[in-house]
Amino acid sequence: MAARNDRLHSRWKLRMRAWLEILRISNLPTVWTNVLVGVVLSIAVARPSNSSPVAVLIAIVAGSCLYLAGMVFNDVFDVEIDRRERPGRPIPSGRIGRGAATTIGAVLLAIGVGLPWFHGVIAGGVATGIGVMLLAYDAIHARTAWSVLLMGGCRAGLYVLGMVCLNDPSGSPADDGLLLAVIIGGVAAIHVAAFSMVARDEVTAASRWKCPRCGYPIAEDCDICTECGTACDADSIVAITTERLGKRRGWYGTATLMLLAPFVLLLILTAMLGPPRSGGLFLPTLVLALLGIGTYLVNSTRHLARNPEAVGRFVLRSIAVLTLFDAGVMAFFWVASPGVNGRNFAGLGVLAAIACFFLVRWSHRRIAGT
Repeated sequence: MAARNDRLHSRWKLRMRAWLEILRISNLPTVWTNVLVGVVLSIAVARPSNSSPVAVLIAIVAGSCLYLAGMVFNDVFDVEIDRRERPGRPIPSGRIGRGAATTIGAVLLAIGVGLPWFHGVIAGGVATGIGVMLLAYDAIHARTAWSVLLMGGCRAGLYVLGMVCLNDPSGSPADDGLLLAVIIGGVAAIHVAAFSMVARDEVTAASRWKCPRCGYPIAEDCDICTECGTACDADSIVAITTERLGKRRGWYGTATLMLLAPFVLLLILTAMLGPPRSGGLFLPTLVLALLGIGTYLVNSTRHLARNPEAVGRFVLRSIAVLTLFDAGVMAFFWVASPGVNGRNFAGLGVLAAIACFFLVRWSHRRIAGT
């Protein structure tokens, strides 16, 4: 009996780990902080019609379900590619059935899209838009590099979702909050699209499902692309992909303009804050924190420039830095908000975002985030 219970427990642990892998659960805290920024914008700038903790929780749950649905459908759409390139993934390895994954993904998508409709038409429309974009991204991302714009759009939508779930814009204060949410979310979208583009050039000898030059599908036993004549043996694929990534590292590894977009926005917000309004040691502390974020990003991209095969590490660090960006934005409203409620909630949001950064980095060491 004890041996049987041990086997059942071991099987249950393997199944649970498979689901955690397909959900990319280690990245989930970044979704929470994105939504929290939208909530802070609603409380600090607009006058929310529903600022209860339940409304905040529902916004976070809806955003989380949308993210998790996107991760599941990513594996569902990519199952044939994964069979060739990543046979250890949950579906091709048989640890999770494709039908079960599709069902769970559909349930998560329904919850993520459905909940915000209880807050209003605009909130429901934003959630529906995110749902459409994530499905479109999962369906076409293997075919075109332009799909990274959809990925960025999904991330930007989370900021807007957090804002409108508390208050559907109908007057000028709320409209101002919506505009800020779009701007801040747009900056995060640029960052996400940039590192997603880098991730497309991951150097791996297993990438034998398409030509590295023209992207034309190739057979597993074929060493020459029938479309453009490029050598497609394992060594050639690694060499060509490394060369392509090397050409881009002047943009992604040295200038890092797109990847540093969140850092630049935080510097602008800090300049807007101004010494007279900052008080005490807040401004110097924030500047030092921003320099830390910038150093973190630059170090990550320079490491990629020196080691083009380390794309995975680069992407994970780029994902984690979103929580620090969110902490910086909420820190701005912690000081700049005219209302006590806005300042208090923004202060709690800063602490939560910093905690989420360490949680994400800790989780990445246990469950793959990309």
